[in-house]
This record gives sequence, structure tokens and C-alpha cells, in this order.
Amino acid sequence: MVGTWSTVALMLLFVAASLVGTTATSAASAQLTAPAAHPALGVAVAPRSLPHPFAIRAAHKGISPTTYAGHYWDGAYFTGSAFSSTSLGVNLTVPDALPYANEFYYVIDSVWDNAGSYDQIGLTNDAGSWGFAYSYTSNCAGAYYYSPDLFSLTRGTTYQFTMTLTQGNVTFSAFAHGKRVGGLTAHTGGTAFVDQAFYSCKYGTYYDYTDYEEVYDTVQLMPSFSYFFTNNTANGTPVAGWSSFATSPANATLGIAGANVTIENQAFWMSFGKNPDSKVLKAGATVYRTQITVAPFYGGANVTLSYSGSTTAFSVTFSPKVGAPGFVTNVTIKVLAPIKNQVYQLYLDGTGAKGSYTYVVLLLRVK
Repeated sequence: MVGTWSTVALMLLFVAASLVGTTATSAASAQLTAPAAHPALGVAVAPRSLPHPFAIRAAHKGISPTTYAGHYWDGAYFTGSAFSSTSLGVNLTVPDALPYANEFYYVIDSVWDNAGSYDQIGLTNDAGSWGFAYSYTSNCAGAYYYSPDLFSLTRGTTYQFTMTLTQGNVTFSAFAHGKRVGGLTAHTGGTAFVDQAFYSCKYGTYYDYTDYEEVYDTVQLMPSFSYFFTNNTANGTPVAGWSSFATSPANATLGIAGANVTIENQAFWMSFGKNPDSKVLKAGATVYRTQITVAPFYGGANVTLSYSGSTTAFSVTFSPKVGAPGFVTNVTIKVLAPIKNQVYQLYLDGTGAKGSYTYVVLLLRVK
């Protein structure tokens, strides 16, 4: 799968180190185009192959993993008593926004099985779309078999991602609203997941059972959204006992509580709450009103709200426009001169004191 995206991504280039594995086979074959990104970011221009999520070396117990050129990890690993299981699950919520076309990163749950396959499941921000990601390997991750975007995920939706081992086969699944929406089954030869802090095989020692993001390209130093790994389970039982193994270059915080791990990339997050994230307005409509909740993670610096999108079709105001996280803003959207039946993307941005930001996207169409 070939991707195209921008060189404007602000990434730290780390010291290169040798990577485990010699072969990478992607199940995705569609070609990525270069749609326009957020208005301030331009379009994607630089061709690049989409990488698999790597097994993470752990040279010494308790030491953050060696960093590789062009990307980093941020997340937690399981440090409780070792056990084995045949089923693992975790819930992840897709941000209620549209990702930029010049970004690529994984948000993923990973574990080794007893055949030496590194099994992974989760989501990607895949150059402009939210995708279902999976990966498994040959023994000791000598070869990777994966897709970063097997099928599309719906923004604002909470999915349960599961991996189940039966007779040497691992089944990767995504569930939404109690129903399986997709997945696949692959043969690894494993009969159980090895749920522990570290896993050793012929190529070295690696982190084992983990929740993390693996970041390649972003428009900021880290993703614009925070990610919630909730209800980590093994054989249906909640799994507690997590510890941080790496942090982002911008020192995002990591929230750990029982069976939940939160990667807090931004100091605050935004949500439509119970308000719709898309709306069709009747012909002749002059105004649309909604609300956005701005909630805190850490710190109390003020957030400034702004609008990015068509200024000929709509004007947008916020009340209040500035405030410390922990407030609800009233959003008033005046209809100016939109093209009939065209779907518009209204980026509603929140920017913190140090310039980092997150956002939600409202889709509007006027009949």
C-alpha cells in the first residue's frame, strides 16, 4: 500500500537503531490519494510506504525502548503477575473528527503468543481516514503480515477490539454497539497469549502485553487527540497492573487506572456530547446552534476556540470563546451562501496556551 503525505509534519527524528524482522507483507492494496488537509496544512506531497507496527525492543527492564528514526511510541505495558489467555479485548473510541491527510499513526493493543507471533489490533489515523488495523508475525517477528486500514471506522464511535486464539488461529474482530462489524482470522500456530511484561526470543527481548500509540507523521509534535484504552480484559476478566514504558517527545501524560490506560496527548479534549456531529438543514435556514464541551486532562491553561472552514458558506461564533478546560461553549453558525446539498466540513478548534490543539468536525449540508 503506497501513501502520499506532507513533509510539513512536525516530527522529531530520533537516532536510528536496527529493526527486528526482514519482511513486511501488507494486506491493504488500495492507493492513497492526496486530498486537501486542514486549510492551514496544505496537501500531501511526499510518497511513502505505510509501515507495520513494530515489536518494541526492551534492552533492560524498566528502560524506555530504543527509539528508531522517524517515529516514537507512547504507552503502557502490563507489569502484573504473568499469565496466559486465549482471548484479549479492549475498548477504543475513534475521535469525533476527520483526520488530516498528512498524518499516519497506530493506536494499538499488542501481545506475543506462544508460537512467537506478535499479535496486534486497534485503529490507525491513516492519511485521512480512521482504519481498522491488525498485524501478526512469523516466529520472533521475522516477517509481518498486516493491514493498517482493513476497513474504515466511524468517527465518534466506541469499538471493542478483540483477539481470540483457537486451534492455532487468531481471530481479530471489531465490535460496535454489540455487533461484530469486521475482522479476519489468520494462522499463527499459537494456542495462548503470553500475558507478561517482556517476551524473549532469538532476536532479543521485547515488551510484551502493551497498550500504546506508534506515531510516524503528525501535524503537531504528537497526535491532536487523546486516546482511551478502556476495559482491558483477558478471557473476559478486567486486567489491571499497567506501567508507563515510553512517552511522547512533547511529554504527554499517561493516565492509568485499573484496567484503563489513557494517552493524554493534549491537556484537554473536546466533545459534541449528546449533540449531533452532522446535520442537514432545511432550505432557507439562516442559523444552526449547537454546544461543545471542553474537558480537562491536566493543567488549567485557557483554551481559545476558533473556526476553520468555508467563510463564504458560514460564519461561526463561540460563547464563551476562551476559558479554562471544564466549560461548555454555545456555538452559533450563521448560514451565508452555501452551495445547495454540498457537505461542508466545519473544523471547530481548541488551542491551548502553548499552541497545541485538538478539534472536532461538524458536517453540515443545506438542502
